[in-house]
Amino acid sequence: MGIRYHVIAIAAIAMFLGYLSYSNPSVGFHSSDGGWDDAEVVFKGRRFDNVIVVEFERYKLECSASKSLLIRTTKEEWANIFAWPSYLTNPKWRVPYAKSPAPLDEHHKPQCTRGEDDLKKAQSNADRYLSDLESR
Repeated sequence: MGIRYHVIAIAAIAMFLGYLSYSNPSVGFHSSDGGWDDAEVVFKGRRFDNVIVVEFERYKLECSASKSLLIRTTKEEWANIFAWPSYLTNPKWRVPYAKSPAPLDEHHKPQCTRGEDDLKKAQSNADRYLSDLESR
């Protein structure tokens, strides 16, 4: 009888660790014009809503890429049942998906003008974009 409880406890711990590890997968993104790419690193705090969208909006302002669209390069993996709630509720999964082009290396990333006002405007644009995604 005691072994059964140990097995149940171990299974519960394994499921909990699986949930923590796989419930909010990191996602990669690029710009539709091919001049920008970035990816989340959720465990480091580089999340879609607090870094990725702001950096993309900043790219659009600083590189005169106002017509560029944000594209998700990570597919949903429906076999990962722990991620289903994220797929259904997290706005990052509402960003249109397209196959990733070759990632940009540091030598090919655009060198654009950087302005202090751009960061404030990028944050405002990002807030508007996120609000729009959440209403979909």
